[in-house]
Amino acid sequence: MLHRLLLRVVVRCKAINRKASNTLNYDHTIIYNKKWDSQGTYDKAQGYQPGVAFVGTTPVYIEMRNGSMPAMYRMADSMQQCLSMLEENKINIKYFRSDSAAYQKDVVKEMDDRGIEFFIRAKKQRINQEFMVPFFWRNSKKISSRLEITSQEYEFGDKVYRLVVTRATNAAGESNVRGILTNNWEWSDEKVFYFYNARGAAERNFDDLKNNFNWGRLPFSIMEENQVYLLIQAIGNVFYRFCVKTFSQKLGWFGEEIRLKRFRFLFIDVSAMHDNGNVFIHDQRDYEILLM
Repeated sequence: MLHRLLLRVVVRCKAINRKASNTLNYDHTIIYNKKWDSQGTYDKAQGYQPGVAFVGTTPVYIEMRNGSMPAMYRMADSMQQCLSMLEENKINIKYFRSDSAAYQKDVVKEMDDRGIEFFIRAKKQRINQEFMVPFFWRNSKKISSRLEITSQEYEFGDKVYRLVVTRATNAAGESNVRGILTNNWEWSDEKVFYFYNARGAAERNFDDLKNNFNWGRLPFSIMEENQVYLLIQAIGNVFYRFCVKTFSQKLGWFGEEIRLKRFRFLFIDVSAMHDNGNVFIHDQRDYEILLM
């Protein structure tokens, strides 16, 4: 199974510190295409909408979904399968972050039963309908002078959790109320807010996979075959990051932030020409590369 192969590569390349308090981020992305089996997405364009789990910048689980499939559909089953495979590989998951697609009782119960601290965006409609009662709002100058924040107990399913609510007011006096559901009772409201919003970095992971590892240009006409392609490219992503990390430790001029195009130029398209068995190297860096 390619998912297990992906995780074995992750472990062998030491892409994740398995004993650390790792955070699992789960999100969906649209891959626009006009394959014969692709369907209309929520923005009415045609494509697929895979769900992807990341630990840091490392993809650990990929589930292909068609464009019209709701993000909430059978998400608890997906998370159970993902977490079980991570557990098989002894990768510790301490925290879980997701958008409102995970705001469902089965997902929350799955995380709570496993002892994972979750941070899930509450559905805005529920917040507006259920929380019109007065809050003990307080201004959070650490975040913004126009943002108020509070938290309270919130019954969800058969347990009581914590709901951290923010209310932002614009210049026109209009308010936008949003909530984060969590089972963490120790952190301050501001820390919960900042921690959840750090999940926005996952968008950069998608950009990297789509642009550098060709997720944005799927080669096959069938969704199942394209899922295999996404997994193979994800494995390539892990290998690439391993190479970059290894080379950066050996070459002083080489940094981990190097872009794939530059990496390819230095390590694949090495400029050299032969003349009676002699190799002429146009750059001192190429000489160092050839000696590796």
